Amino acid sequence: MTYQNNAMKLILASHKAVTVSELALPLKNIMDGGFTFIDGMCFFKHVAGNVSKDGDMALVKSRFGDCSGFENSINRIHVDFYIEKEIIPQALALFDYMPHLWRGLNMPPAALVLGINISPEFGEQAHLSFYLSRVGEEVVDWQNIDSCQSAIMLRLV
Repeated sequence: MTYQNNAMKLILASHKAVTVSELALPLKNIMDGGFTFIDGMCFFKHVAGNVSKDGDMALVKSRFGDCSGFENSINRIHVDFYIEKEIIPQALALFDYMPHLWRGLNMPPAALVLGINISPEFGEQAHLSFYLSRVGEEVVDWQNIDSCQSAIMLRLV
């Protein structure tokens, strides 16, 4: 199931994703690098080194509220850090690629979040993040997604 707010609908009306075969190599490599589990949480392998294997869950929960908030924060790919053009089409392709990869690995249910910002000062910016679905730990309130001012899209995988 995919949810998007009105700001995202406006962006999607004027941008199309490139095909997955055209996904920029740095972005594809992050996805293809896989995932790892630490303390019951799931992370992109490329950022797993930033997570202590002896994580203090009390500290995580005090800073991020819960495990899902922590995952979502750590598992954030800033598309515009990796490529310089076609930021939005590449972000959309990444958003389409991850669920196919995720399902093929027989992973637990998760929420995939895509945020896009276009500003005169910084141009196009996009970030993709994810977190495992846990009861009572929703990072994005999909039922009230239109309350988000920035363009956001959520896919449950």
